[in-house]
Amino acid sequence: MKLKAIFLLSLTGLLTANSVSAGILAAKTRLLFEEGQRERSLMLANVNDYPVILQTWVDQGQGSPDHAEIPFITLPPVSKMAARGLQSLRVVYNGQILPKDRESVYWLNLYEIPAIPQPDQQDAYISLAMNTQLKIFYRPKSLKKFELSDIAKQLNFSVQVEQDHWKLICDNPTAYHASMVNIQLSYQKQMIETNAETDMMSYPKSQRQYQFNGTLPKADQYQLNFSLIDDFGNQHDFEKNISFLQP
Repeated sequence: MKLKAIFLLSLTGLLTANSVSAGILAAKTRLLFEEGQRERSLMLANVNDYPVILQTWVDQGQGSPDHAEIPFITLPPVSKMAARGLQSLRVVYNGQILPKDRESVYWLNLYEIPAIPQPDQQDAYISLAMNTQLKIFYRPKSLKKFELSDIAKQLNFSVQVEQDHWKLICDNPTAYHASMVNIQLSYQKQMIETNAETDMMSYPKSQRQYQFNGTLPKADQYQLNFSLIDDFGNQHDFEKNISFLQP
């Protein structure tokens, strides 16, 4: 799940992103459309003590509703949710032709605006809007059923160093998105991690690079630990021995 904070600030008062949490919570962290499915429902909860205006849309990760050619629509696109209220959101596939040889991914946006009357006086105040993003996967019928361990086995990793910057090269030859978290590289008793990113996915039939936050002694082999997220949002841990790649 990807979380973005959008601040509408007056001249006085500051908020940091660390002090912010989403007020709209979804029952799932991702939605899966198998080919032939036209609609999915998602239960939403407003955990705020105040009502919010909720705008929903699907995009390719831009975080803006101003994008056409998207194969999914949300119903209702705009609604008002009562404090501590529940609402069912429908996500509908419009039948647009999508690739048959791999998964496609889009992002569901839940943009909440506090529906709180603003003071009449000119006092400084802060109004905060939040956009929470969830992944939508479209999976063609032509793709075989798989175990997450099969995806992990097929991912090819190597370590490369350029000007003392360590990075992990991931080749994903599969037709599936590999949603990775907790990537760690170790040698003997030393360990480094990849820098945090909002989207850690390795896309189908493509290569992805991850930057490490430190260095290790150069060696022929390293131990790589990582987790993959399944269709239900659960994490599964994997381990591989990988080689050092000369630039």
